Amino acid sequence: MIASAIALATVQRSGLAPDRVVIELTETVLADGSHGEVGALRRLRDTGFKVALDDFGTGYSSLSGLRDLPIDIVKLDRTFITDLGTSSAAAAMVEAVVRLADGLSLTVVAEGVERQDQLDLLVELGCHQVQGHLFSKAVPPDEVAAMLRKEGVGTSEGCGT
Repeated sequence: MIASAIALATVQRSGLAPDRVVIELTETVLADGSHGEVGALRRLRDTGFKVALDDFGTGYSSLSGLRDLPIDIVKLDRTFITDLGTSSAAAAMVEAVVRLADGLSLTVVAEGVERQDQLDLLVELGCHQVQGHLFSKAVPPDEVAAMLRKEGVGTSEGCGT
């Protein structure tokens, strides 16, 4: 409950609308549910935040978890993307996750896209969004803040300066 209140207060100070913020958690954080994370995530979603399940497929994945957890986005781990152009099994896994997510009204983000052939196949398989070094290397926080200010997003307080 405290974490959700802090998240909301931080976003309100920044000037961003909660629906422009994605909170990412790994499967392992949500695996046992004994620390109240699910309730806090439900409250955050009710406020407008988006919730992403990061590194999907590498930990304690459960189909019932996809159905029952308060999530909006499934971030497909890079291990599924690495062999995408050379492995029919990898392509089948990605396609299965995309179809399942479509049925549950979830967005799929493929992590670790580094090559054009991976992007082309992900588009063909119906993947909703992609991220990876094909588009940008990791950006340090101060550069992100500068990018946000340049685009007029948030305030200086909300950009960590």
